[in-house]
Amino acid sequence: LGEANYVSRNYREALEAFQQLIAQFPDSSKNPGARLKIGYVYYELQNWSAAREALQQVVKLYPEETVAKKANERLQRMKREGH
Repeated sequence: LGEANYVSRNYREALEAFQQLIAQFPDSSKNPGARLKIGYVYYELQNWSAAREALQQVVKLYPEETVAKKANERLQRMKREGH
């Protein structure tokens, strides 16, 4: 549901769905991706501090996973854009 809302640019609904997934299923294999998308959603909403915090958390929690690389890429993009 979160992914569908994200693609449809219903960012607030996507954020809610991703947060709900993490809260209800803390051990889900979907959590790394959900956390990454939370950072992306905040980016799209131009909430730079929340985006940075969420993306840095992904890097910290999943340093060896692909999501960490994607989070770092978005953090670098934010830096280049001056956010």
